[in-house]
Amino acid sequence: MHFTAIEGLYRPVFRVCQYILFPLLLIMFCLLRASAFGADRWETIRVLDLDTAAAIALEQSPNLAAAAARVEQARHQVAIARASYWPQVNLTGNASRVDLSPNEYHRQLQSARILNPFATVEDPEDYYAAGANATWVLFDGFARKFRNLAARKGLAQSESRRRDASRLLLSAVAAAYFSAQLAKQTRTIAEADEVFNLRLLAVAQSRYKAGAGSLSDVLNFRIRANTARADRLRAEAELKVARIGLAALLGRPDSRLPEGVELAPLSDPAPEQLRAPSSKTLACLALETRPDVKALQEAVEQAVAQVKVTRSKFFPTVQLAANLEGQRSGNADMERDDFGSTISLTLSYPLFAGGAHRAELKKAKAALEEVVRTFEQAKINVRSEVNQAVANLISAQQQLALARENARLVRRQRDLVEKGYRAGQLSLVRLNEAQKDLVAVEGQLAQALATVHRRWYDLLAATGQILWRFSAATRP
Repeated sequence: MHFTAIEGLYRPVFRVCQYILFPLLLIMFCLLRASAFGADRWETIRVLDLDTAAAIALEQSPNLAAAAARVEQARHQVAIARASYWPQVNLTGNASRVDLSPNEYHRQLQSARILNPFATVEDPEDYYAAGANATWVLFDGFARKFRNLAARKGLAQSESRRRDASRLLLSAVAAAYFSAQLAKQTRTIAEADEVFNLRLLAVAQSRYKAGAGSLSDVLNFRIRANTARADRLRAEAELKVARIGLAALLGRPDSRLPEGVELAPLSDPAPEQLRAPSSKTLACLALETRPDVKALQEAVEQAVAQVKVTRSKFFPTVQLAANLEGQRSGNADMERDDFGSTISLTLSYPLFAGGAHRAELKKAKAALEEVVRTFEQAKINVRSEVNQAVANLISAQQQLALARENARLVRRQRDLVEKGYRAGQLSLVRLNEAQKDLVAVEGQLAQALATVHRRWYDLLAATGQILWRFSAATRP
């Protein structure tokens, strides 16, 4: 007896642990592991390169998680469409208590006593019914076939849309990354300009104290140093904004990169980024590989399947049905003799529906025409996008070559002018012009470097090759 009482208490506690406590503990453990993994990953990053940024964005982006959820919905839609090939089986049960009205009671009693003067009628009386029915559609004008085809095309379209979301995300990450790199390089240029003017300010102050220089030189270099400091502060603000934008694309909840994480310096373009690409070849490649083009092609095929689904309403439907039903009054203890069965084969042919079926077919055809025209326009837009990306890249390559040449010449010129000014052979105005030209040309060179990188990745995004570029990061 004592053991039975303990067992009675143990079972509810075990059920609570099994169905509530253990799952909650498992979920909390997984969340802690996931958060710890994310924190550990950022703790190991000191210099954030583009490959790492792309991998984090693909892993942490809420937009891609939403796209994956849409793919999962489409996958279950395929399962729903496939279920129509199987029979549908239902179980039914009914229990009712009938309380006759006085008039109905006397009528039934009189009818019963015609055959038996001593007969009685139960009032109220309980009635019980149970049954099972199965229906199986044998033929429906191939509607199931084309519904399944449409569902599979919808799944493929969702997969392509998810990959296209990855393509657009990678393009945005690359653009934000190079914008941040450009802001960082601009800050470096402003710092170098400030250091140069502070160095010459110290020289001018020494000369002025020694009586060999003028106060105007001191004021000039102080003004130049303040201007460079203002440019540096402006570049630092632009860098902070760029880092915030990049952090948002990387899925950071606070939209901020960790304090200890720096960006890689702006590097020279790779040799393939300096070669002139072929617009025609890349346009053909884009039409074959871009996931948004594939998604539209699958949308066309889905619309074709939907037209055939609508056309199936003009065909007959053949359905096999089986029904097993039992009834009993008084109690629910049913036996074999209480059940009866029915098997039927039904053919239904739609002769007239007020023109609804024909209107639905025309509507499906019009929807197909819309998708086809959208697909044709999309191909035109893709070719245009690739051609523009190629033209922009070629222009950026040419500007980079000129910026490199100008930077080399202006840097050499500034050094010569600085030597002449120190020797007293050249004026302060000439030195100011040379330093201003150097700062401008270094900014142009940084802009040209960042533009070549960005235009190259714009071209990769336009052709769909950006998914190949980060293939290691895009693996599931």
